[in-house]
This record gives sequence, C-alpha cells and structure tokens, in this order.
Amino acid sequence: MNGFIGKLYAKSVENIYEDYAERATRIKKVITGKTNILEVASGPGYLSIELAKDPDYNVTGLDISETLVQIANNRAKEKYVAVNFFVGNASNMPFAEEQFDFVICNAAFNYFSEPLCVLNEIHRVLRMGGKALVIDMRNDITDEEIDYIVKRMQLSTWNSVLTALNFKWVLRKRAYSIEQMEQLVNCSKFHYYYIDKEWIGFELWLKKGDSKDQEF
Repeated sequence: MNGFIGKLYAKSVENIYEDYAERATRIKKVITGKTNILEVASGPGYLSIELAKDPDYNVTGLDISETLVQIANNRAKEKYVAVNFFVGNASNMPFAEEQFDFVICNAAFNYFSEPLCVLNEIHRVLRMGGKALVIDMRNDITDEEIDYIVKRMQLSTWNSVLTALNFKWVLRKRAYSIEQMEQLVNCSKFHYYYIDKEWIGFELWLKKGDSKDQEF
C-alpha cells in the first residue's frame, strides 16, 4: 500500500479511530507495567499511537509500506507521542532476539505471503514469557456484516462500493478460519496459545514459554 493507495487506506480507517482506542484500552487491562511493544504491520500507526500514550509502554511499529510508515511517523509527531515506526518485512524483522515483551498484529495477518515465517519471527523477537496477539477477520464473515463495517467507515458512495467489494471478493477469501489458524500455530515455534472467537473475527493469543510456563 504505497502512494495513493496507502493514503486512501489511512484515510478510510481513520473514520473508525475509536475502534483503535477501544482496542488499546483492552490491551492495557491485560499488559501492565513497563513493556516493550511491537506492532507488526502497523499501517498508519493509529493503534501504536494509542498504546504509546501510556508512559509505561515503549512502542515500535513495523510496516512494509514506506507511505504508511511516513504517515504514522508524521501523526506521532502531531500527537506528541514517542513511537518509532520502521519500514521492514514481517517475515524477516530487523530486530534482535527477545527484544519485545508484547507483539500485536491487528487486521493484517491475512495479507502475509509467508504466515508461518511471520509467526516464527514473532516468536524470535519475543522474550521468554512474552505474549503476542493476532487479531483478524474470519473467512465466514457474512455480506451483511461487511456492509455494516463499511458503513461505519463513512466513506463516499463510490469508495464504499469499492471497499465492500474488496472485503467480499479479496479479503474474505484470504482470511483464515479458526481451524486454519490452529493448524498454522501448531506448525510454528509457539507451544502455548488460545483463540477467542469474536463477532466478525478472532483473537489469537500466543505465549513464548517452556514446559514450566504455560499459564497466560
């Protein structure tokens, strides 16, 4: 999503900014204390910026789009929030091993061409005992649910039509079922996980640990 497409995407999801704020609030109830956080596929940075408003969080964002990283860095400066956004590939992250306490990937996992590599990279950059959260759309989402999501974006008529078609004919086909995500995780380096089924998607919680450290 570079150039015009990246800017269009950033503008469209800005209309549901309250969703990012709500998600950040939920994360803050689970992840407490001094925490190094990485957002994978951070896009325009809305979630990272909301998280970084907590003084206990040191937040880093990674995205493959130069346009979205620029938008995210500019917005962080406008909001006077300290977040470092980097251009990089989620399948080969430019970070050291065990650098982060918490990793999140929000509404982007179905875009990855090498999803297993991404999971293993998340495992690599997490410290022992660290947690990760993958949030995404399920492939059984209905047309009516998609239409509701697009309506909340408050787009122009033409953009609404294009966005709905993209959801129905592209994103839904790329999305995973709960069973597919379980199979993928079982092939990864993660041993401990659970999945919560949401209204239109799922929350996959992962933990890096050994046999003595199974509790979430």
